[in-house]
Amino acid sequence: MHPFIVLLHVSFLCLAGVGILIADHAAFNWMRGKTRTIGKKALFTAHWIVTTGLLGLIYTGLVLFWPVRDYLLTQPLFLIKMGFVAALLINSIVIEWLMHVAAYRPFKSLSMGQKAPLFLSGAISTASWAGAGLMALLQFAF
Repeated sequence: MHPFIVLLHVSFLCLAGVGILIADHAAFNWMRGKTRTIGKKALFTAHWIVTTGLLGLIYTGLVLFWPVRDYLLTQPLFLIKMGFVAALLINSIVIEWLMHVAAYRPFKSLSMGQKAPLFLSGAISTASWAGAGLMALLQFAF
């Protein structure tokens, strides 16, 4: 592997992690009522940081993948990881649509039907980040 690309790949993972921490902190404060709404700029910034990290991971992942593609495409852990990455990409589009609710409405004013997509998106995000990371560790660290 190319050590610089691996370092860049891990750096993008760290960037995404920082964005996730920022976004989750703001979301939890909103859900607990500590923050009535979340500013549009804060929402956009956190989403931009996570999306940049995810796209950077995908780009550097492609660079690392290409020379060993014939091997990786036969590896179940890699294919499962790619499923999680696909879920993250789709969910990032959903989050782009859902996040604006937090800029205009307090969480407690939402009906359960309005909260459900937010909880589902959060669960998909958490499971997909954890799943992709676990599959990568199982495939490449052991």
